[in-house]
Amino acid sequence: MLRARTESSAAAGLPHVVVVGGGFTGAALVVHLLRQPARTAPRVTLLEQAPRVGRGVAYGTDAAEHLLNVPAARMSLLPEDPDHFLRWAAARRPAVGPYSFLPRALYGQYVADTLRRTAEPAQRAGSYQQIHAQAQDVLELEGRRGFVVQLAETAPIAADVVVLANGHGSPSVLLPDDPFLAVDPRFCADPWAPGALQDVMPEESVALVGTGLTMVDVVLQLRAQGHRGALLAFSRHGLLPRAHTTAPAPAWRLAFEPAARDSLAAWVSALRAEVRRAAAAGAPWQSVLDALRPRTAELWQRLDARRRRQFLEHLRPFWEAHRHRMAPEATARVQALCASGALAVCAARLLRVQRDGLALALQLLPRGQRQPRLHTASRLVNCTGPDFNLQRAGDPLVRRMLQRGLLAQDPLQLGLQTAGCGNAVRADGRVHASLYVLGPARRPLLWETTAVPEIAAQARAFAESLAGAAAQAG
Repeated sequence: MLRARTESSAAAGLPHVVVVGGGFTGAALVVHLLRQPARTAPRVTLLEQAPRVGRGVAYGTDAAEHLLNVPAARMSLLPEDPDHFLRWAAARRPAVGPYSFLPRALYGQYVADTLRRTAEPAQRAGSYQQIHAQAQDVLELEGRRGFVVQLAETAPIAADVVVLANGHGSPSVLLPDDPFLAVDPRFCADPWAPGALQDVMPEESVALVGTGLTMVDVVLQLRAQGHRGALLAFSRHGLLPRAHTTAPAPAWRLAFEPAARDSLAAWVSALRAEVRRAAAAGAPWQSVLDALRPRTAELWQRLDARRRRQFLEHLRPFWEAHRHRMAPEATARVQALCASGALAVCAARLLRVQRDGLALALQLLPRGQRQPRLHTASRLVNCTGPDFNLQRAGDPLVRRMLQRGLLAQDPLQLGLQTAGCGNAVRADGRVHASLYVLGPARRPLLWETTAVPEIAAQARAFAESLAGAAAQAG
């Protein structure tokens, strides 16, 4: 039956698009594909093995204390309708305003609801289906354009266009030379795994590797479930995410215009001068970063490989601490924990983990020091975030495609090489005409490609490009 529908679509000149991954990126793409005019809207199949579509890691949480780190007015799934999410949320929570930082679980409901409402007419018309399955491989058809997508425990399906919307890779591996750490019940390798933190006892001390937003989520979740033990968070620089302003920051017009040939030091100096100029005008530094955000991809693409590597090695932690900020409510709670001594934050590197009876003895090397120190904790939680080396930590499907040269990882191991509206690039440098990548894996080209506004814009641009090609073919 699927083959008949696919052949009918091809006969009408409209492609059958298979979207691999039903987290936020995949859901956003399906919404925009199905919103195209009927005469150019493709037939769409969404593949997702998780029971809930549209959630992914970020919005799959059910914890009320896990908040969006972007205000409601900037979280629309539809770039052409900026207030779409705000209206949806206000209909369910009357107190919601443009600068509300809402629970991520609520946003997951919004994404799922928008997908359901958009997809229902297409499902009735037979132009959309959702398959609960895992894509195991993508094979090119010989002699003609198209693919066969192999699925686990079900028949393969044919596709004219395949879009990989797999989201983030698995968490980074701590101490790969310690084979016992991965199986030690006192170590939480992935705090987003179902039930990962449920068995932490109230009085246990917890050490957290990483001081970014994942750490903030874990700390707030632990406290919400009654945890009272000591908390130590550490990272190489010991930087906590900075705070959003408690009220909307005024819009700022940038005078920041670095030359492509300038050093990164010159760029940083120019940005600091811009922040001082804003402060003199009564605008906070957050206004400057917000104004810089739409230009981030352009500026990233001006950097050659050497300067990109310098940025990753020396500036990335500072950029991320200022760019990926905490909601005001989360900031207040973290500051209170630090002020009370319940949460300590330091700059240190984990060298080794030793077993000390029922506890773990962590050998930490404080930043700027030569002698390590020991810290004993009942639990160790990995809050370092996803591993961007997709050869090592990516989806098994992506690893297979990398091994066959169908995809290429960039030299800095940030993600997959892409061009245009997300066209995948092969290992030999050729650009695919009908295999695409959207979402976080496009980091090598765009750098900023993990947040809702950027991914929603990618989804819309891809859908409009595909519809435009169909209109020309028709």
